[in-house]
Amino acid sequence: MIDFITPVPLEEAVSSLGSKTRIGALLSSAEWQGLPAELRDRAFFSAWVESERILAEAQRRIMQRVQMERDAIEAGGRVMERGRFIEEMQDLLESMGYEPDPDKAGSLQDLSSAGRLGLIWQMQLDQAHGHAKWKTGMDPDILNAVPAQELVRGMQRLERREWPDIWRAAGGEFFGAPSKDYPRAEGRMIALKTDPIWTEISRFGTPWAPFDWGSGMVLKNIRRREAVELGLIHGEEDFQPLQTPFNSGLKASIKGFPQSAIERLQSRFGDRVLVDSVNGLIEWLTGKEGA
Repeated sequence: MIDFITPVPLEEAVSSLGSKTRIGALLSSAEWQGLPAELRDRAFFSAWVESERILAEAQRRIMQRVQMERDAIEAGGRVMERGRFIEEMQDLLESMGYEPDPDKAGSLQDLSSAGRLGLIWQMQLDQAHGHAKWKTGMDPDILNAVPAQELVRGMQRLERREWPDIWRAAGGEFFGAPSKDYPRAEGRMIALKTDPIWTEISRFGTPWAPFDWGSGMVLKNIRRREAVELGLIHGEEDFQPLQTPFNSGLKASIKGFPQSAIERLQSRFGDRVLVDSVNGLIEWLTGKEGA
């Protein structure tokens, strides 16, 4: 099992989260989703948050959790955890004079609410973990020993999405008998780790979990022998890791981005980002050195 305390995934998770550039912009979740996946994966952001100070403080605290604060543990210090994160961020927001819209107080649109801060905490941790697991799985030796994965339920939800329907609509195939979580499905949701299906089912355009907000779905490794038994592969294939998980070169609107955020994008990502100010578009370019 890959977790935060195994050396390689921990290193990858720290790198993934720590290298993200804070981008403050008054954009909704849907508007952020419309931007190129390459850009979103490299940015630390939250819907409707323009203050980069707030983002910086959130990123710093979540980084403490990813790193497990080993030095602090040895010294008897406190480990960053969800409750402490929420408490400290609420104190910070209060000190900055943040006041939510009275009609949205306590909701996910209230940045100071426990629900919203808890969502930021969990999503950033899950994405760092998911990216680390994906990158580790792309090691050639690991990929050829464990070439496939299965979409399974890791956490129960009161209102569950019909993932077999999402899987089928995205072109996914089913193998074997259905799981107990979705007994009416045609089978288990299994595909090669290099299959584009993983990006297709993701709201975020990334081939690692989480695939949607609070979905509770996780990935289970499928070893070569089981993949052969299921008929997914024939047994002799040599699998090559993906160099990049994204569909590149997409253009998107930058309406709503403050000029300071655009300048920060250009400063951080250099010629990998092309900004068309006349038409209000941004494009992520492939084949460029840099970020």
